[in-house]
This record gives sequence, structure tokens and C-alpha cells, in this order.
Amino acid sequence: MHTAWHFLNTRNARIEAEVVCDFGDPTAELRAAESAQPVIAPLVDRASIRVSGEDATSFLHRLLTQDIETLTTTSARRAGFCTAKGRLLASFLVWRENAAPPAYRLELPAELLSPIRAKLSMYVLRSAVKLSDGREDRALIGLAGVDAATLLDTLGLCWPEADLAISTNDDVTLIRLENARALLSVPVAGLEATWDRLSAVARPVGTPAWHGFDVRAGIADIVLATQDEYVPQMLNLDATGGISFNKGCYPGQEVVARTHYLGKVKRRMWRAQLGTAAGTAARIGDPIVASALSGQVCGGVVASAPRATGEADLLVVIQESGLAGTLHLGSADGPPIQVEPPPYTLP
Repeated sequence: MHTAWHFLNTRNARIEAEVVCDFGDPTAELRAAESAQPVIAPLVDRASIRVSGEDATSFLHRLLTQDIETLTTTSARRAGFCTAKGRLLASFLVWRENAAPPAYRLELPAELLSPIRAKLSMYVLRSAVKLSDGREDRALIGLAGVDAATLLDTLGLCWPEADLAISTNDDVTLIRLENARALLSVPVAGLEATWDRLSAVARPVGTPAWHGFDVRAGIADIVLATQDEYVPQMLNLDATGGISFNKGCYPGQEVVARTHYLGKVKRRMWRAQLGTAAGTAARIGDPIVASALSGQVCGGVVASAPRATGEADLLVVIQESGLAGTLHLGSADGPPIQVEPPPYTLP
């Protein structure tokens, strides 16, 4: 956990393995998040890479699945970074800062910050580009709930009218996310004061509660366990606006474009639920077994979050042919999972 968040040790946070587990009552926190009460989450497991310099725009445009040249300071976009074979090494939320020369933030899991920063550095060559650890000057806070918009008066911000639209004041950047929630990018120098102002009007919740918002919104990250496993369409990046099919080349572009124009995506990401009787937690990378395929593995878990009831919400990438029968976690006799479509239209 970055040192900027160490003050949470005096705010009743229970911290284990660099993650804020809860603030004293995990079940109540999950219940608050699920019932759309106003909550805030310290996103200590998230980080950003700051990409700046005269060539920052063209540098990112030729590397990511997204059209960076048309990205303005008024909205964020989702994007992927692929191998030459079209497999995702990382997925980002990308936004442009109001800075000269151009500067961008690539938000991603903290565990990927160092390896992805190193990988991107291999492409810098003679470009006028600087890659830095965004945690050195900015921290990320999650805000959610039906009254989230009214809470922003505390920070002098307005609630954007559309998902991924951006609102800013002199210090704080707010990006509206799906399901009445937002990502706040806050200066490290004022982080503790900002947290205290928000926690006076919204309930602090741990990392698991925030992950639940992502899972229910059908948004999954690439993490170390899933790097080089999926083409962007398998994580529905085409459905969430994370792929531009009108831009030029980038690593893996031929595979991604061919899948879009000539092929069929045989594996897609779905939401799923693991019942209370399962007696086990789902981990990222756990296999999914299909009865329709004679007990063969047909996919895997890419995200998991607990519910207050003891159930778990999952995101799973499933082979289309496996959807006809029952699906089980781990093995043919493992706990069953119930699958449902994501909350957006699949192409």
C-alpha cells in the first residue's frame, strides 16, 4: 500500500496484504454498498501510470486499442494493451489531464503498475515521453450511492451527465462510472483532508465492497493471473467502448480486427452468482466446468466479489457451447454457478 494511505491505520481500517479489508463491519459495509447508500472506498489496490511529454498522444495512440488522438479532457475511455498475438497484458481507464505538454493517466491494478510501466518503456525509444508512477502525486477514491451527486458539493464538483464524463475543480478530477458511482483522482498532499470530508457524509467501505460494484457493472481488469489469456472481445471491451476499429495499427490489432470483422467471438464474459451453500470462495483463474461439454473446462473466473448474504458475484469468461447446460466452479462436482448476461448489449 502506498505511503499516502498510511493515515487509514488511524481510521479503523483493517489492512491485510496491501488491501483494506473493511472498516470494522464487513457485512454491514457490503449491505450498504448493495443498497445504494452513500459509500466511499480507498482504492489502495489501484494505481495509475502518468504518461506525459510532447509525444504522449501519438505514443499511446499507436500502442492501445483505443483512439487516443480524439480523447479530450472532458471524458475518459476504456482501453487495452495487447501482445502481438492480440492477448491483453493490461486493461485501463484512460483520461487526459489539462496539462501542457500533453499528459494522460492509465488507471490499472497496482500489481501491474511496475511490469506494465516497464513494458511500455520498451516502446519509448526516441519519443519525447515520460512514464511515471502516478501514485506519487495522485491517489484514487471510489464514491458511490444514490446520493453521490449531492455529496460532491463537499468538494465543489458537479455530477457529470454521462458515464465516463469528467468533472474537475482546481485539485480534484472526478470520472463518472457506471451504476451511480465515480472515481476521484485526488492530490496526495490533500488526501487525508479530502478523505475526512467525504467520510463525514458517506460510509467508508473496504476493497471487497468496491469490487462488487465493478463485477455487477460487468467490468473486469486484467491482473497478473490473467495476463496474456484473453483477446479484448473476450472481456467485452468492444461492448464497453474499449476498442476503436477505425484507428491505425497497434500491437495485436490484426488479431483484434480479424475477430471483429471475419470471425466470431466464441468466448465471452458473463456475470454469475455463487450460492451461499458453496462453502468456498472463487478465486481469479479458477476453472469453470460445463455439463454440456461432458465435464470439460469451458472457461474461468476473471473477477469475484462477496455479497452481504454470503453469496458471491462473479465475472466468468465462458465458451459459448458450454452455456447450454449447468456450470460448476472448479470441477464437474463443484458448486454450481448461475450465469446471466452483463448489463450492456453484447455485439
